[in-house]
Parts: sequence; C-alpha cells; structure tokens
Amino acid sequence: MRTSFLPALLSLIGTPLAGQAMMQAFGGDTFRLNLPAGYRLVGQGSPGPGMMAFGFATDPRADGTRALIQVTLVDVDKVSAGPPPTLDEFAASMIGAVRQRRSHWEQTATSVVIDGVHAERIKWSGTNEPSPERPSQQAVSAMHGVMVVGIKGTVAFALHAQDVEPFRVGSLPVSEVALMTFTLTPHK
Repeated sequence: MRTSFLPALLSLIGTPLAGQAMMQAFGGDTFRLNLPAGYRLVGQGSPGPGMMAFGFATDPRADGTRALIQVTLVDVDKVSAGPPPTLDEFAASMIGAVRQRRSHWEQTATSVVIDGVHAERIKWSGTNEPSPERPSQQAVSAMHGVMVVGIKGTVAFALHAQDVEPFRVGSLPVSEVALMTFTLTPHK
C-alpha cells in the first residue's frame, strides 16, 4: 500500500516539487507565475506611479552571480494622460532599459501568445559594464536574457529572465518556461 500511495501523492503535488507558484497583487490586479526551483522574491518596488516591479532570484553563487526573473507591471491608465502605448512602443521601452546598461548588444524578436494575448519575445545578449556606483563589486560578464512583453486590458507587462555565462545554459531555458506560465487578472 505504501508504494502505491507515493506515486499517487506525487502526481497530485506536481509542479511545486520543481518550483513554486507565486501570486502577487498590483493594485486591483493579480498575477501568477510558476517559478523554477530555487527562485524566491528578493524585492519589489515602484519605479513610478502606476508601475510595480517584482524581482525573483536564486541564491548567490560562489562568484556572487545569480539568475534573475523580473516581472514589471504598468497600469497604462495611470502612467500617461495620452493614448496608451502600443505593444511595439512598450517593448522598445522595456528592452531599451536593459540595452542601455549593456555593450556588444544583440537581440532577436518573435511573436508569442501568453495568457491569451499577443506578446513580443525578445532574446538578447550583451556584456554588462561595472556600475559607476559599485565598480569594484561587479566584473564585466557576458550576459543573456529573454523578455516577454505584452498588454492585457489596461496593464502592460514585461517578464524578464537573465543570467551570466556559463550559467545561462542551465537557467535560461527553465526561466523562459516559467515566464510562459504568467497569467494576469486585470482589475478592468
């Protein structure tokens, strides 16, 4: 009886063994994301009115690096009095914020559907430069990432995963699978 109970129990548990489902609120909106194993919420903050960013990361490795997943939500009704941004405009703005901190930049974009909406998937690579605020704490590294950008209702979202060489080979594929589990329940 004990041997037949364990497989049945494991089949009921499913995904949480490999990672964890995370649900977060943003105003009246909520999002859900199935994080890979080893990721935890390390911070959240508002870069401006109507915006919220959530950072999830692995524990630091021996060299101080770690894999990162970031979810940024923007209530387009609250950030501008003008017309809401198009998907292309929002994607350009979000990937531009990453690009400005990198050298040797390369990117490719494809269309995807996530949570029932058309989105843009941007795969990128580049090198980070030491931060002027902390030059001694950061070495130049080859970095890779994937960003998925979409708009659902009045909420624009940017889902971003990144890691450094050589760790990206193991972390980015699982992080991208996690990004594609994103669901958003907008307030409107």
